[in-house]
Amino acid sequence: MKLVTVEQAREHLRSDDTDDNADLELKISAASAAVLRYVTVSRWEPVRDEDGVPVLDADGHETPATGDDGKKIVRTELQMGTLLMVAYLYNERDGSNKNGDANYLPAGVTAILYDLRTPTAA
Repeated sequence: MKLVTVEQAREHLRSDDTDDNADLELKISAASAAVLRYVTVSRWEPVRDEDGVPVLDADGHETPATGDDGKKIVRTELQMGTLLMVAYLYNERDGSNKNGDANYLPAGVTAILYDLRTPTAA
């Protein structure tokens, strides 16, 4: 599942060049997958009560919020993390990972997503 659209990625990258749409679609798919592997929560923005607490269904799961079009809304943090990851992949095309460890997401991505995962013991 792609967490952002090409239009959102282009706006984030401040790019009007549509010649690389196929490449950008690939980067969006890879970035979305990396973000979803990192987090341990639902990808959907939850309905919240008046105190900002997520509303739970009968099974104890967060109730997904829906937009005016009836579609579920992707969490803002997941969209931002995906956009940052797309930008990283777009700007570091050679895959050298000069700015971090190859086993981790870039620091800006983990900073956005950190509260959305439950750490595991090694």
